[in-house]
Amino acid sequence: ALERIFKSLEETAPDIANSLQAGLTPEKIDEITNDLPFALPKEIYDLYQWRNGIPNSVVFALGTWNGIQASFAPLQQVVNDFHHLKECGCPSNLFRIFS
Repeated sequence: ALERIFKSLEETAPDIANSLQAGLTPEKIDEITNDLPFALPKEIYDLYQWRNGIPNSVVFALGTWNGIQASFAPLQQVVNDFHHLKECGCPSNLFRIFS
């Protein structure tokens, strides 16, 4: 399914497809997430082994791809954001991969 999404992006939004960063190894995912208070599900490992998000400067802009405006954050950024929210007193384990 992820490869079908990528092929669709290549055809309809090549700038977004080209912005997706290379995937991470399971060991690198473990290294980045080793201090989280929960284990990541297999689907998150699958996602980040496929691609490691898109840099902050690129978003799925409104009207560019299915009319969605969103971002797919690199894993290190997601973990940093999680810790920042916790430091600010967020009571939930919000893990914002897509925003």
